Amino acid sequence: MDAIWHFHHETWDEPWSSDDFPAGESEKETDQRLRYLSSKPWWKNTKNEVVQFLHKELTSQWPWGYTIYRTIYTPESDQHWDAFLDAISKNTYAGLGSDLHDNEPSRIFKEGYRPLVFDEPAQFNGATLDEIRKHFRAFRDGDTNGNQEVRFRWCLVIDEGALQSFIRHSSWVTVVDPNYRGGSSYNTQYYPGYLRLYLSDLWSLTRIGRALGLDDVCGTMKGPDDVAWFDSDMY
Repeated sequence: MDAIWHFHHETWDEPWSSDDFPAGESEKETDQRLRYLSSKPWWKNTKNEVVQFLHKELTSQWPWGYTIYRTIYTPESDQHWDAFLDAISKNTYAGLGSDLHDNEPSRIFKEGYRPLVFDEPAQFNGATLDEIRKHFRAFRDGDTNGNQEVRFRWCLVIDEGALQSFIRHSSWVTVVDPNYRGGSSYNTQYYPGYLRLYLSDLWSLTRIGRALGLDDVCGTMKGPDDVAWFDSDMY
């Protein structure tokens, strides 16, 4: 099956579209639009992180976004859910700092953000990280585009602990590694196949791209019962 540039998931009510990429266009029309954008002067400004990101993601599959799992379904979580999702995008944008401007590449970047949220209590209420990993791996492996984009590299899990961190304003999520198979052959000793990440560090992890695995960016662990965290001092 040929690769598909325009990402869509069955849980979305309607396909993503924008003024730059209207819905229903042919592959040839989309390719022409991409060629037009890549001919603009700002496309050559690869020192800008937004432009760097567009080079990697826009030319491969669009819209971009994180894959997010919700595993807590309580009245309290209902109250804070939308705000938590907003905080994910806002922290991502904040992580870009001055590289995110009021200009065309930044507009394309922000308009192209559409997370895929698995929010089904019958399936995910109280799900373990191993269960999430299994589901995410099946979703990733079913993609026809080589699953190299941000959406497929790892997934974010919002559980009771993450929810309480958001309410207390420390705001972290769990990042699950779909490539984890157990054992000890990882760059961080005691690496458990996931790590916690403060939302303020989300862009730091995103910008690493495919260069490093999650075990490469996991901080030092003193033992198997230690909590794994993203090592923000490295990046």
